[in-house]
Amino acid sequence: MIVAAPEALIRRHSGRCVRVAVLAVVLIGAGCGQGDHQEGGRSIDWNLSKRHTIDEVTWQEENLDLDTTSIEPLSSVRLQLPSNETLRVPDRVKRVILYRRSQGLEPLPGREGRILETVEVYTEPLTVDDAYEQALAYAKQFDLPRAPLDGWRQRREDGAEAATDRTSTTIVDRKLGGRGGPIPNVELLYSPNDERPWIVMVQFYWPPPKE
Repeated sequence: MIVAAPEALIRRHSGRCVRVAVLAVVLIGAGCGQGDHQEGGRSIDWNLSKRHTIDEVTWQEENLDLDTTSIEPLSSVRLQLPSNETLRVPDRVKRVILYRRSQGLEPLPGREGRILETVEVYTEPLTVDDAYEQALAYAKQFDLPRAPLDGWRQRREDGAEAATDRTSTTIVDRKLGGRGGPIPNVELLYSPNDERPWIVMVQFYWPPPKE
């Protein structure tokens, strides 16, 4: 069993600085009074169980020449995934960020450029207890190790520095549905929100066929 840090997945699926830039926007935005549930958000219901291209999701028209797009505000998310798994986030969801296969910052031409590489679902900012419970629920659903999450919870009780604590749990050689399926990853991210300083992100990454 191999447990990888979040940076490992970032390097594997992109090598692009935009991933870090988008994440920074997510965390800064969440800490600027945008942590409350937004009324009127849209519901997402995508079937990614057999295909994962930008045709199966809502790719923003204005971002068709980019390799990433963000969708918000949201009220709920439902993703059908390989191996008869379904991610259901009925509430407390903030945004979804999508990445498609690219070379550097440019989408690949033709069919390759329409392949969806990564889906990331972010909660609204949560309290320590709520973030811990949400992360555990994701880890249990996708059979990921809980030890990193338990360690994170202990560090919160010990008063450890939060801003630099990025914790994730994944198994890099386990794919939902076997070959061709996505690798799930659960990550806890600090947000500058005094009352609810943590965001939970669940990620699904489809490696290129050679990986």
